[in-house]
Amino acid sequence: MERAEAEAIYDAGREAVVSVLLAMSEQIAVLTARVEELERQVARNSRNSSKPPSSDPPWAPKPNPKKPSGRKRGGQDGHDGHHRQLYVADRIEAAWPSSCSGCGSSLGRCASGAPSVHQVAELPPVVVEIIEYQLNQVRCMGCETVTYAPLPEGVPRSAFGPRLHALVGTLTADSRVSRRNVRDLLDTVFGCPISLGAVDAMVQRVGSQLQAPYEQAVRYIRGADVLCVDETGWKIAGTRSWVWGAFTPEVGVLRIDPERSADAAERLLAGFTGVVSCDRYGAYRQYDERQLCWAHLDRNLSDLAAYPEPTRSTAETLKAVCDEVFTAWRAYADEHQDRARLRRRVGQIKSRMRNLLDDAASNGRDKKARRIARGILREFDCYWTFASIDGVEPTNNDAERGLRRTVITRKVSFGNQTQRGARTTERLQTAAECCRRQSRSLFTYLQELADAATRGDPAPSLTPA
Repeated sequence: MERAEAEAIYDAGREAVVSVLLAMSEQIAVLTARVEELERQVARNSRNSSKPPSSDPPWAPKPNPKKPSGRKRGGQDGHDGHHRQLYVADRIEAAWPSSCSGCGSSLGRCASGAPSVHQVAELPPVVVEIIEYQLNQVRCMGCETVTYAPLPEGVPRSAFGPRLHALVGTLTADSRVSRRNVRDLLDTVFGCPISLGAVDAMVQRVGSQLQAPYEQAVRYIRGADVLCVDETGWKIAGTRSWVWGAFTPEVGVLRIDPERSADAAERLLAGFTGVVSCDRYGAYRQYDERQLCWAHLDRNLSDLAAYPEPTRSTAETLKAVCDEVFTAWRAYADEHQDRARLRRRVGQIKSRMRNLLDDAASNGRDKKARRIARGILREFDCYWTFASIDGVEPTNNDAERGLRRTVITRKVSFGNQTQRGARTTERLQTAAECCRRQSRSLFTYLQELADAATRGDPAPSLTPA
């Protein structure tokens, strides 16, 4: 073989090896980036993303770890104790000593001081009272028509009374007890054997009675000045749906909708002209006055701080600004500062954050930081509404707390199987949330609701007087 031919073969082989190595290098870079992204996804938890705390694995970092105080566990020396208060006794039984504990002599019943009191709280046997109404029939001597006696006034046509309806509704809506477990509880504890279908019929009846109060609550939130809104997943007959929630300090309304869209938000908030406190979901951009949630932004920046430089530095700098916002708000809320002072303090933070975002948005070295900064700048003014309008907070935490019961219900149930069941669920959940926010008893409210339905009176309201 000639030298020139050998060199040509060598050069061709070397070019082929270099080509393969370059291809492998590119593939390794892609796979490395993919592994890093997957590791970041695994590391996401409720502290750096929108995932709920219930999804955190056991090894997730604990929120806000506190420094050890050096004190022992439990009550500290010298603190005021907390003692159970004495009840008003329904029955008093006096006990007397029969013999002296010192010498054993017999003792009479002449008290030498105030008695020592020992109270026992006990649940009496609870058995459902069955009342039978015998509606007699009488035949007319003239026309021979048979007439039955009507039910006495205040007696429901249902086979179950108002208190039993209120109990079943409370167990279902507030305690998240399944229909099957409600049936077992009524049988074993209250001595009332009942079918599963009868339990569901009672729940549906309570839902029907709640229609007018629910519609009134919807009108109330549509006329509010400030609303916290959010949405979470749900299922109807196995199909993905959504629970939309709108909350004021005293009223919370939930609505189940098959869509997660701007139209679905408008079906709940039709005609609302106040301030919407929400996350960055695009369905809420149709509302002019918004307060975007700083807690969501803080979690997203915590996630970005796990990326390599220079994204990490940008995220950490912006996160420090978030901490300043929270500090300013806590100072206002805890120390009762006036809003003018809050506006001045927030104005300084806002100006500094604007400069940071402008620098990051024009940074050609870091595409991710540039995209983040431009996204925040797109709705920048919506982050600062809380500084100028009373009743607006920097976070949307109130809406997330309002949906928490529904989220737990979703985790322990199959959702609903019919649209009628969905209407019942949203009304019961709305009643439970309104009563919780107004410090009212849901059981008492549902009993009043059933009593009003029996008498034919208007249903009691779920909104403040």
